[in-house]
Amino acid sequence: MGGLDYPRGLREEFAVIRQAEGEQVSVGRYPVVNIVQAWEIWSMLGIIAPGIEHHYHQGDDGQCTAWMLHPDGSWSRATGMDGDAPTVHQSGPRRLWDIVDDIRYRWLREGSLPVYGATVTITPEGSCHLKRGRWRATIPEA
Repeated sequence: MGGLDYPRGLREEFAVIRQAEGEQVSVGRYPVVNIVQAWEIWSMLGIIAPGIEHHYHQGDDGQCTAWMLHPDGSWSRATGMDGDAPTVHQSGPRRLWDIVDDIRYRWLREGSLPVYGATVTITPEGSCHLKRGRWRATIPEA
């Protein structure tokens, strides 16, 4: 995703972090993925850390880069050759790519993500409480 439809602040932030060094630089556990095309991961991420804006690019040489930006100031950039573990730069209060790697690990380990098959309780105020096994999540009222 990308383009002029992003809120102005996040568009400006993307220009800043496009090549910036992160507070934390590490190697990711899994290859770069275009999150908005991986609907299982995107759905789970949207519950755990709603509001993330995504950018993705795959070059002709097979190098893939995924950027994530959150309004709280968190951002990540993962870059790697197609199929290889990426170099990950992250900054801000949350480590967004670590969240994605944790989601992918759970998905691979359990064969599904807990959001699928979860029971949902909606409060009169509009909050949604999801539950499946020991997993719990709350989506606050809009």
